[in-house]
Amino acid sequence: QAHPAGNAVIASAVFRVSDPAATAKHWGELFGLPVTESGVNISSLAIGDQSFDFVQGDENQLKQVLFTTDSPALKGKTIRVGEGEYVFA
Repeated sequence: QAHPAGNAVIASAVFRVSDPAATAKHWGELFGLPVTESGVNISSLAIGDQSFDFVQGDENQLKQVLFTTDSPALKGKTIRVGEGEYVFA
C-alpha cells in the first residue's frame, strides 16, 4: 500500500558552517568522497543522487533536509521542527 503522503526521497542535507570548503574537505577525507564547489560559499559531497551541502553560516550544524516528492500536497512546503527545516520540492 502506498504511503498517503506519496513518495518522498532525500535529495540533500544542508549544514550551515563557518568554513564550508574546509568542512567539506574534512568530511570528504573521512568518507572518501570528492568535494565539489557549486557556488559562492557552498561546497558539496555527492553520494549517488544525494548530497551533503555545506553553506556559509555561524550555526555549525545541520539546518535543512531537502526532499523531492511526487505529492502535490507536499511540494513547495517547508516543515520546521525546532531549528531545522524539512523542505519538499
